[in-house]
Amino acid sequence: MSLSLSQVQDLQEHLLGMFERSAHHAGDVNEVLLTLCGAMLWRKNLKEPLKVNTKEGAGGNVIWFKVDSTRYVLLYSHEERVIKLLKGGRKGELIQTFTNASSTQDVARVFAGLGNTVPELSKARKIRREDRDPNTPKDPEIKAARKAAKAAKADKVAKDPQAKAAAKAARAEAKAERAAAKSASAENAGSDSERLQAKAEKAAARDAKVKAQREKRKTLRAEKKAERRVAAEAASTAAGPEAAAPVANDAAAEKAPAATPKKPRAS
Repeated sequence: MSLSLSQVQDLQEHLLGMFERSAHHAGDVNEVLLTLCGAMLWRKNLKEPLKVNTKEGAGGNVIWFKVDSTRYVLLYSHEERVIKLLKGGRKGELIQTFTNASSTQDVARVFAGLGNTVPELSKARKIRREDRDPNTPKDPEIKAARKAAKAAKADKVAKDPQAKAAAKAARAEAKAERAAAKSASAENAGSDSERLQAKAEKAAARDAKVKAQREKRKTLRAEKKAERRVAAEAASTAAGPEAAAPVANDAAAEKAPAATPKKPRAS
């Protein structure tokens, strides 16, 4: 069963366990572990997590990682007391073995050759002049790379000044066009906003006018109703009680029940 190390805390816990186990059982590789871990983090695929085998709930001595799309394994061998770098799986192609005698440069050189892309190591592999061994011959690969870079720089054809000026003018013109288009867009947005605001103001004025007309009609109806009531009261007061009596009698007659006609007696 494998366990993915997708968080920094998971990787830290696994490394602490590896260092603790290596101090007791693998004294020949306990120092190179830190270099190998750094090399894995340097070259591993960013989209693929590190994976380790689990043993009794804890990370074991096998770790998988991918460089580009190729899978690699770092495996500690108890019999040989070395750390093996294998391609593909635990029984894949052996690429290199590491112990505490392996230098950082050796580890970096091996990991730089993994996968499909080869990173530039010229700056990483430079050594301070005072630390160099004068008897050590120069690396032919570095020497050849520097010579090729120097030749390519010497063969580089200078750009035509007129073509360079024309390209610069074209870039400036394109930049001006983009600025003009941006300004026009801002103006259009401003005009649209003004139209919307004018439309909203017009709608608000129309609503206010309709409301005022309704209030005016309501006031006129109330005034006419009051005028009719006052006129009726005035007419009633001017007529006096004589005018009010027939009205009262008529009202009483309406309320009184109609008289029942008597039946003629039989002779």
